[in-house]
Amino acid sequence: MVAKLSFALGHADGWTNNISYISLAVWSPGIDVILLEMRNEKSAYFGGKTLVKRIAGSIAMDISKGVYKVNQRLPSINDYSSTYAVARDTVEKAYGELKKVGIITAMQGRGYYVLEKPETRVRVLLLFNNFGDNKKQLYDALVTAFRHQGKIDLQIYQDNLSILEELVDTRLNTYDYFIVASNFATEQARENFNRVIGKVPPERCIVLTKDPNTPPVHGLVVHDIETDMFNILNTSKHLLSAYKQISVVCPNGCENAEEIKRAVKRFCKSAGMEFDILFTFENLRPVAGTVYIMMCETELSELLKAVKLSRLTAGNEIGIISAGDTIFKELLGITVVAIDQQRIARSIATQALTHKSGKVEVTLKMIIRDSV
Repeated sequence: MVAKLSFALGHADGWTNNISYISLAVWSPGIDVILLEMRNEKSAYFGGKTLVKRIAGSIAMDISKGVYKVNQRLPSINDYSSTYAVARDTVEKAYGELKKVGIITAMQGRGYYVLEKPETRVRVLLLFNNFGDNKKQLYDALVTAFRHQGKIDLQIYQDNLSILEELVDTRLNTYDYFIVASNFATEQARENFNRVIGKVPPERCIVLTKDPNTPPVHGLVVHDIETDMFNILNTSKHLLSAYKQISVVCPNGCENAEEIKRAVKRFCKSAGMEFDILFTFENLRPVAGTVYIMMCETELSELLKAVKLSRLTAGNEIGIISAGDTIFKELLGITVVAIDQQRIARSIATQALTHKSGKVEVTLKMIIRDSV
């Protein structure tokens, strides 16, 4: 048997909200010839495939339903051939398919026995471009949304299209659904991304993107960050007008940084406020009359330490807005701009579990707290 080796993130203790282990998973290239059809639609076993596949699928279905128990002996090849009027070599090949993927085993002189039940959950591969705070929250939300109906594996392709293409090519027949997040800025990169995900059958692909021109797929989650951010700031103008300047604190590599900076700059121009960009807040002092929009957790910690030393009051002399929400920020009363990850996860899970395609438009929301 030829096997492929891959890293997979998952849960050792069921469906919790925290990643509890990293494992090495060995996938058999042939497993989804049988199991993918079973998870999608039972009737798929009995039409459109070779007779060998249909017989293997039928037996796998019986094992899944408990007709044949683990460690139970299956009908002999001769008995099955005689009962269903099927050629003996066809039955033998079907049993071989099941043996190849580890559902049954052959014992010399004794016949074929059931090893385990086939996987009946929807198998989902998340292909994330990074694993920052937003993606961690989305991962946890997806695990919760799928619950026991889905088995989720995670791969990070680090905005590298070559890695993404290899992941797609080597796992195309292993998963029911591919959920792919993209964040490519250039037109050429977006075209190459579309080419790669075009290898996945549209009915098995859900894309999270800022590009509304993504080719047709099963599900599309679209987010216009720049427009959303501008609208949120405009809606909160009555709060922000108490300050003179907005500074975006944005280290290199922050996700969605360019869209946020453009939106804030446009708002400041329309509101008559000053605009500034800082790449770090380390060793800096907060300036009274400034609203700081913090794009990452490390810089937020630096700002909070500096505010404490300066004796300025957040929500009075200075303002603080942070990207993404956490319990930590809620307890500290920090105003946040965040995506509703739970809503995204519920929409994706519904599309995958009900096989209903659709487009979901995601919007930012601002949660006003004491820091502005």
